[in-house]
Amino acid sequence: MTNLAGTRSMRRIVLVVAVIAAALAWRTTSLAAAGPTPPKPLAVAAVGAPNGTATVTWTPGVGGPAVTSYTVQAYDTKWGYAGAAVACGTCVNATVSGLIGSRTYVFYVYAVNGNGSSAPTASTMTPMPPSPATAPQDVRVEGRDRSVRVGWVPPANEGAPLTGYTVNATDGAGTVVGTATACATCTSAFVANLANGAPTNVTVIAQSTLGAGAPSPAVVATPTPVPPAITTASATPVLGGFTASWTYDPGVSAAPPDYFLVQATAFDSFSQMFACATCRSLTMTPLPQNRPYTLRIYPHNSAGYGQGPAVTVTSGAGDCAGIALCAEVNDATSPGPAQQRAQGLLHGYDTTTNGALLDDLHIKQWRVAHATPSQARAETMPDTSITVTLSDAWRGAATSGGKVQAPWANWFRYDAFVRQFVQQVRAQGHRVDYWDIQNEPLPTEFSAGPPPTTELWWEEYRVAYNAIKAADPDAKIVAPTVPHALWPGDRNAPSAVDLLSFMNYADAHDLHFDAYSWHELGISQPGYYDSPQRVIDDVQAARTALASHPNLGNAQLFVNEYMPASNALLPAHMAGFIAALEDANIDQANTTCHEYSFGPAFHDCSTPTLDGALTSDLSSPRGIYWVRQQYAAMTGDRLATSTSHPSISVLATTPTNRTYKVMLSRHQSCVRALNAYCTQTPAATPAAAPVTLKLRTASGPATTVTAQMVPVGVGAQPALVDVTGLTITTDATGVTTVVVPNVNDGDVYILTITAA
Repeated sequence: MTNLAGTRSMRRIVLVVAVIAAALAWRTTSLAAAGPTPPKPLAVAAVGAPNGTATVTWTPGVGGPAVTSYTVQAYDTKWGYAGAAVACGTCVNATVSGLIGSRTYVFYVYAVNGNGSSAPTASTMTPMPPSPATAPQDVRVEGRDRSVRVGWVPPANEGAPLTGYTVNATDGAGTVVGTATACATCTSAFVANLANGAPTNVTVIAQSTLGAGAPSPAVVATPTPVPPAITTASATPVLGGFTASWTYDPGVSAAPPDYFLVQATAFDSFSQMFACATCRSLTMTPLPQNRPYTLRIYPHNSAGYGQGPAVTVTSGAGDCAGIALCAEVNDATSPGPAQQRAQGLLHGYDTTTNGALLDDLHIKQWRVAHATPSQARAETMPDTSITVTLSDAWRGAATSGGKVQAPWANWFRYDAFVRQFVQQVRAQGHRVDYWDIQNEPLPTEFSAGPPPTTELWWEEYRVAYNAIKAADPDAKIVAPTVPHALWPGDRNAPSAVDLLSFMNYADAHDLHFDAYSWHELGISQPGYYDSPQRVIDDVQAARTALASHPNLGNAQLFVNEYMPASNALLPAHMAGFIAALEDANIDQANTTCHEYSFGPAFHDCSTPTLDGALTSDLSSPRGIYWVRQQYAAMTGDRLATSTSHPSISVLATTPTNRTYKVMLSRHQSCVRALNAYCTQTPAATPAAAPVTLKLRTASGPATTVTAQMVPVGVGAQPALVDVTGLTITTDATGVTTVVVPNVNDGDVYILTITAA
């Protein structure tokens, strides 16, 4: 998945326009000429000092109008823009600060008056003298069992080539009780062999070829063991799930829990949800009805997870009791109005795409790169929320020689770029509802600059957040859009950004994001990690984590890209994810694009096919188009649903009084017989079987039932297929039973039911 996501990012539509070049250059532009500009300065020279400053001198130009001020700009010969200074109109020198020892700079001086600026005059290449490193920044600590994890951001001025870091831990008397070392590009380390419960003062020192730099301010850390086990646990069935309850004594030897992880395992179903630190119960729904589960509850703190006793419980059964493949719909209960919150797009459009088919989808949100046909089209849709991805624009602006510079290679340049980009998008009159800072923070994202670490990703978000707010205080910002919704203990790489820790970081740094986001891409094989249940669990966990941070406010939750790669073109999987996102009450979700370099339908993320809903002719619908088109028509109120099997998903609405629209799907496997991009052999395909719908109505028995099937396949599917042969009965309690025969894995049925 990492390789796929990295490849997808490399091929994303990016912004490569002159406005970005202007943003990177940060040059003073000439105003509409009302008169002549001053002559350019002469004889520019510069001398660097060990404190990270350079004194720049010049000789005024000869003749011409008077100069009102001078602008001095510094450029790192390796990484570009590095800072600026302004001097008075009669000045002949200025000091530029924030420069880095041992690096080489060129300084440009502009003469400015009310009509604009002169052409620049450049200095010769000026080396900065080496100096001891300044202190590492933003030091953070986490107490672990007899140890602490320490993270930091590199010094603003390393002064000379770094050789590594030293981390010191001292007790209250100043005695060193533990040390650790880290490599020159590392930003974290563990200090081991400490005493649990004993506060220690931690400092970090950068080492360079000149020796030790300045120590960071001390941060207090307390080693702690994992929390003790749950005392007792029990569970009570409810329809399509159960309520877990537990008692807990945190003791005194460990830090108290920050949350509880509740895991439920059945022979064909799995779910894990999070409960708050003070919670002692949690209701887990929707799960398949009448399934025996083994339940475990684990307390968590910064040191990890404590143990939980095993409890067995059978999820509650309703009208689907005793039916193998069944979906239950009850119009007596509604979770709220149908809002099609999963009806979003990622790029996926240009002026050659079939616009009429796009209109039928009634897109609710569109995640775009700036200055593309997708953004232009989205701006014509007033009911569509637009999110612009900053990292797409940065990739276009910061690519040189095939390598993309990491923001932390030059924070000056990145900060300047973000400010200018946001300002210019606003000046151009474009509508941006949300700014998404970084799509998919992955180890492969950047190929120039120090390797990414968790701390550097977090610093990128902080720098970008503050730069966006400086350019537009009212801007709404989304983060972190990680490839998977990771949780502590589930990190897949040293540089991973897990959502809970990111919320902790945002809270500590007063970063009030308007939405927290992630992908639901799974691992491209059948199972929990690409199942609709994982979607529900992740949204619940994110909502629980957010509730534990009241200072972060009422942020929304976005799934910025869903559908695993291998089954992205399977209609039943699309329907299952849509139903899960609706059940989870997500605020926004958009599909992803995937690259297919083999098989019958080559596709990549630059192909404007509405994220694969159309074939490469940009006009012929695939099966997943019809799922989305029918989803767009599911208006009115959503209805309460549950199922008897994890492979069955259902979404039901009431578009009009006494009319019900039901999307019923079966998504048990991902086999080549259905989709050339799937990973399983045809032998894994389950046999066709009847699927039963139980609709409980208060308005009377069903009078008419019509059904259509979404065609399966990666090629063109010009229309829905009418279905006959349904068995329909109604009992005395107001339950209408519709049996759909011979439902294959991968099928989606659209049922329209009218009651008396």
